[in-house]
Amino acid sequence: MGFPSSQELKDLAQIDPEINAMVNSGNSMASFLPKEGDPEEVLRTLIPMMKANKPVIPSVPGIEESEAVYETRDGASLKLCIYKPEDLSEDAPLLVWYHGGGGCIGFPEMNKPLLQQLVLQHGLVAIAPEYRLGPEFKFPVGIKDSWDALKHIASHASEFGADLHKGFLLGGESNGGVTAAALALLARDEGLASPLTGVFLSAASFVPPHDVPEKYKDHYVSRFDPTCLNAPPLNEFSKKVMDIGYAGDYTSPLFRAILWPTGHKDLPRTYFQSCGLDINRDDSFIYQDILNENAVETKLDVYPGGVHCFWLMFPQIGLSKKWRQDTNDAISCLLQRSV
Repeated sequence: MGFPSSQELKDLAQIDPEINAMVNSGNSMASFLPKEGDPEEVLRTLIPMMKANKPVIPSVPGIEESEAVYETRDGASLKLCIYKPEDLSEDAPLLVWYHGGGGCIGFPEMNKPLLQQLVLQHGLVAIAPEYRLGPEFKFPVGIKDSWDALKHIASHASEFGADLHKGFLLGGESNGGVTAAALALLARDEGLASPLTGVFLSAASFVPPHDVPEKYKDHYVSRFDPTCLNAPPLNEFSKKVMDIGYAGDYTSPLFRAILWPTGHKDLPRTYFQSCGLDINRDDSFIYQDILNENAVETKLDVYPGGVHCFWLMFPQIGLSKKWRQDTNDAISCLLQRSV
């Protein structure tokens, strides 16, 4: 697809009416990240608050849930959250999903509703790895953990009830999508027990904001657009908080995939999701174009008026219902099943 025009970008950044009503009501999760204050103090208070208020997400019939442990290269033991059909009679395709949270917050169970849906819909095995977070563990610890997890999962797939020849998908939202993009490139260059067959990149960022390739500068608007910079939850201030806590290196290809030194050929088919009212919006347009130029099969869905990862905060709205259907269709496509 071509790049949106300036007017189309402005239209994409007009907040969805249902989201706007919920934000204005004051009863929205979108306000959990602040818009002002001392970033260091916010970090000190936000992370314990998030841990103390970690929701308990119920199980659903038909899904077997379990946990396993993998070991990182420096000897840390971290968990894998595993979801698979209760009546699994033969090994199934595998989806490995990394959670978002700016590298500072979040937990693997936060995507449990999504993974439950995909297990029931597609009969696959889904695994959500834990990785260590800032500010205690700054970049690149989390990405190294995530690569160690992926290698472990690939080497032990049959123990989880997965057959990688039926499909080996990798995905994540926000920082999890940043991670998934880097891991897809690492997997191509360094190899896994079995190659990836599909990549799912949702509301992620791939472009260093102050080192945008010349040919894309006119298309990289959202990172500097006041409308996007003031939108919840990933506003200009909350992004600064996460940058301080995670200390991601904007010159590293592990943090910004377009910088990958060995290029972008020979990647598996890749699906993008982009939120219209999100500073990360235009990253997906640009990275999709780069992959297309390298003969990688791609698809991108855009959500007009959607704030960053809106489906996590507003699961009941119409835009989130569309997101769930698009996500199901994308998994079918990545598994090369008809939609």
